[in-house]
Amino acid sequence: EIQRQRAEYPRYSNFYLSYKDLKQAIRTFDEAKARLGGEASSSGAAIGEHAFSELLRRQLDKVNNCVELQWEVITGELRARQRANSAVGSQALGKLGQDLVTLERFVRTNFEGFRKITKKYDKHNGTALSSWFMPSVENAAFRQWDFDRPLSQLSKLYAKHRASLRATATAPLIPGATAAVSSSLGSEVFLVPLDKVMAAKVSLAQCLKPSSSTDADGSADQRPSKSRLASSEQLHRSSQAQLMNCVYFDNAACE
Repeated sequence: EIQRQRAEYPRYSNFYLSYKDLKQAIRTFDEAKARLGGEASSSGAAIGEHAFSELLRRQLDKVNNCVELQWEVITGELRARQRANSAVGSQALGKLGQDLVTLERFVRTNFEGFRKITKKYDKHNGTALSSWFMPSVENAAFRQWDFDRPLSQLSKLYAKHRASLRATATAPLIPGATAAVSSSLGSEVFLVPLDKVMAAKVSLAQCLKPSSSTDADGSADQRPSKSRLASSEQLHRSSQAQLMNCVYFDNAACE
């Protein structure tokens, strides 16, 4: 998956977890054990685990720095667009939405990469590295950004765009959508795969206002938030695996 995304998103290609290099490090450790007759001493195993954890920490720093930089770029663009007097075109808004989807996917893919490589190391070496290293990944900076904040900002830009088209619009803004919109209040439930949640939110932001918090000036806060998706393992342990994500959207008029 990481290799496929490297090709799909060139801007991020050098910042993904170096999964192949880490797999090679595991093989190197296996070869060292084989030269010792198949068994490494306890001190040798400890040195190997320490060296591998240092490799992981460097990878974690790389991912953290990339996400922080891209977050600043995207939210900075959102704030600049919001301050502009004129409405933003649909193409520019579409790019901003796709940037959010791509960054959120980058976060999920790297988290899963850390989980898989630590489990692979444990399987090869009979250790418990994942049990003490993965909590640091769970709480790492790249996992703490609240994507609902820039999403709310994006929805406001779409609202401004819709307002600029309202006088002449005669067709649905979204291809395939029906022109008639029910004014009655109600709710519907949609099951969305976890890897499609952010894309679904961005699509809904094109015509609805999400009920999420923003700063007083309407800007998307860049500070890390504790609001984030739980991992599938956490949800399973808490017997809440059925509830993956919940999003509430108001109607276009915020009634």
